[in-house]
Amino acid sequence: MACDLSSPDAWNASTAAGAERAAQSFGRFLESGKLNLSSCNLRSLPEALGEYQSLQYLDCTNNQLCSLPPELGNCKMLQRLFCGDNKLDSLPPELGRCKNLFSLSCRNNQLHSLPSELGNCENLEFLWCYNNQIESLPIELGRCKKLVILCNDNSINNIPTDYCDNVSSFLQLEYNKLPTVKSANKN
Repeated sequence: MACDLSSPDAWNASTAAGAERAAQSFGRFLESGKLNLSSCNLRSLPEALGEYQSLQYLDCTNNQLCSLPPELGNCKMLQRLFCGDNKLDSLPPELGRCKNLFSLSCRNNQLHSLPSELGNCENLEFLWCYNNQIESLPIELGRCKKLVILCNDNSINNIPTDYCDNVSSFLQLEYNKLPTVKSANKN
């Protein structure tokens, strides 16, 4: 059962203290493993979310978040994290402790980089990070062997050769600052 707190009556948490109270009030929903906080006009998420180790699905898209609490790294069962359409300028490196993380959407934010620790999430298969300001991708993502990366509309200007050797997944990089690559076909 998902907890949908998108109505203003159900969730009045535009401050950290309000978010903390709401997290305590809705603890039983968090224990169900799914929490939908999308479009709640939140400015922060409570650190207490890290206490819910059974959390598998967190949707906090379309808010006013500038950061995610590092305590999310304590959510060992987290499989899906959707934090797009916010004002995030970084992701906490502690997300690398979420070994079960399968999909991460951080699209439409203000990210300049991705934490190298995401490479520890070897089950990560989907990474949507388009429409940010990412300048490079961490080589450590090569450990995620089934990873599909959609990283369009960023500021990437270089892909290291060893990155291409390590990544056996799909990488989409349209509308970045990469130089034109010419084919090495010989006739």
